[in-house]
Amino acid sequence: MFGYGVWLLLAILLCASSYFLHWQRQQQWSLLEIDLQQLVVAKRQQLAPLLNRQQQWLYKQTAIKDQQRWLQTSQQPLRHLLSAQVVLRETQGHVRSLGIEGTKMNLQFTSALSWDYLESEHWLPVGGRLRSVEQQAQASGDDVWVLQVELVDPYD
Repeated sequence: MFGYGVWLLLAILLCASSYFLHWQRQQQWSLLEIDLQQLVVAKRQQLAPLLNRQQQWLYKQTAIKDQQRWLQTSQQPLRHLLSAQVVLRETQGHVRSLGIEGTKMNLQFTSALSWDYLESEHWLPVGGRLRSVEQQAQASGDDVWVLQVELVDPYD
């Protein structure tokens, strides 16, 4: 029906129209990409003050936590000594040795109170435990208890 020339013309028109549609789609994608980049830049500029405030808030929170950690660390030996003072007062004890290692304190002391009182361990603060007990006789004939206690800071 149609000659080769018509078929060739239709093929050329089909190729040209598909190339034109492809080119038009690429142009639309390029324009869309440019619009999106402009929108991103505009939104970044719009949100920059909010980001700065958020960074300042995070910086303040970090500073507050660092300060609290520093205060806790600097007050730790004092809390240990206060705990030791309470233990010695409750047991009427006399210090033999005291050692602080990080969050733990080892306290060795003597007490002339009865074993029934010391055995109950109600005089130990929270986080404290009795590590060893030794009975020693004094020259006066009285028995003295040598106790070793480990105290742990309950705030850690």
